[in-house]
Amino acid sequence: MEAMKRGIKTESFFNEMGTQANLLRASLLANGKMNAAEPMPDEYVDQAARWVTMHEVGHTLGLRHNFRSSVDTPLEKLHDEEFTGQNGIYSSVMDYPSPNIASNGEETGHFYNTGVGSYDRWVISYGYTPDDDKAAEIARRSAEPGHAYGTDEDARGAGAVDPHVNVYSLSEDPIGWGRERANLIREMIPLLPDFALEDNMPYYEVTDLFQSVFFQYARALTPSVKYIGGQHQYRDHKGDPDGRMPFEPVPLEKQQEALSTIIEYAFDANAIRLPEDVFQQFGANRWSHWGQSNTYQGRIDYPLHRTLLGVQTSLMSQLLNPTRLERIRDTEVKFGADQTVTIPEVMESLSNAIWSEAWEAPGGNISSNRRDLQRAHLDQMIRLVTDAPSGTPADARSVARYTLTDLHERLERRLAPPTYNFDTYTRAHLAESKERIKSALEAGFSLQN
Repeated sequence: MEAMKRGIKTESFFNEMGTQANLLRASLLANGKMNAAEPMPDEYVDQAARWVTMHEVGHTLGLRHNFRSSVDTPLEKLHDEEFTGQNGIYSSVMDYPSPNIASNGEETGHFYNTGVGSYDRWVISYGYTPDDDKAAEIARRSAEPGHAYGTDEDARGAGAVDPHVNVYSLSEDPIGWGRERANLIREMIPLLPDFALEDNMPYYEVTDLFQSVFFQYARALTPSVKYIGGQHQYRDHKGDPDGRMPFEPVPLEKQQEALSTIIEYAFDANAIRLPEDVFQQFGANRWSHWGQSNTYQGRIDYPLHRTLLGVQTSLMSQLLNPTRLERIRDTEVKFGADQTVTIPEVMESLSNAIWSEAWEAPGGNISSNRRDLQRAHLDQMIRLVTDAPSGTPADARSVARYTLTDLHERLERRLAPPTYNFDTYTRAHLAESKERIKSALEAGFSLQN
């Protein structure tokens, strides 16, 4: 069983590196650094192979993953080769990094670390010194710059409280890095067919490249979610030089920046614009080979709505996760309600962005992608009211009910005369949504009494 688990992790890591390489390839193509028929540059392959080798040797020496090490590098230094050549893009080769890719039109520095980092040297000096007193002294240096550490259980699941502990992010500012990466992808998507295809190339090259690039768009936004109600976690011991408390609050302004980023890049009406002429050039890969799929989620034509909604619902589910909602309430008590983004703020921000068309009067027609997102939002909010997952705070259910009540009133106003001449899709969607909310509120009230 353990061997199977390791195999699954290896395959997942292999697939991730493949999508990351495709994003870099798209960037190089967009900037004219290579053409579509060329293989990846030797410089990238050499740096990637060197990093993977150092990472695996680190495991043989006893090192665990370190998913916090990227925060030892300032955002503005990522492409400063003098800095990264000396300090690395991250302070430990035991991280799971994303390849370092500059914004369109800018020069990229090192793609991966070219040598071991300051954290690696520190822990190796501790683990391999024969002097117990020296080892004890070395161990107390965890708060020093360049020694940032967070491992597997800190990055995933219930332990994912610290937004500085992430897989596949870079720099001390994961929000700023995520915005830069998302902007890079936004700019290249409309141009994919222009640089991904040359004469006599199959159209599925565009489809495959989009699939990888859009997956990395979601990756770029994910670290921001952990800022909401987040805390920075440290393993310092009492009396360590410059030692920190076990948990320190994420500053309110960073939480607000993170929420604004998620709204702007995932839920605003213009967050994700996917051009028709790009979709029309999505081809099917009919080559059938063992171990490879020749469909996209079971279809030979690309599932446009499902792919876009998948990214949005994933981010929404993370924001409304019961553990996160619990954590928000706990941080209100622990650090002060004025020091954290609250549950009402999260739900109001989501509702305002996702249902912006219902805030306008008389308003216009609602696109199919937006209707899908609005239905997904209703699904999540109705579930909180009528069948909240275990661990959901009662306050979250109450605020969800309040949010749905407000939305119901807005939809009633939208559908009351005089109204815009809605198309049938929009009118049917608004009417159905209003009735779903009404039924949920009645059922929720009955269940709670």
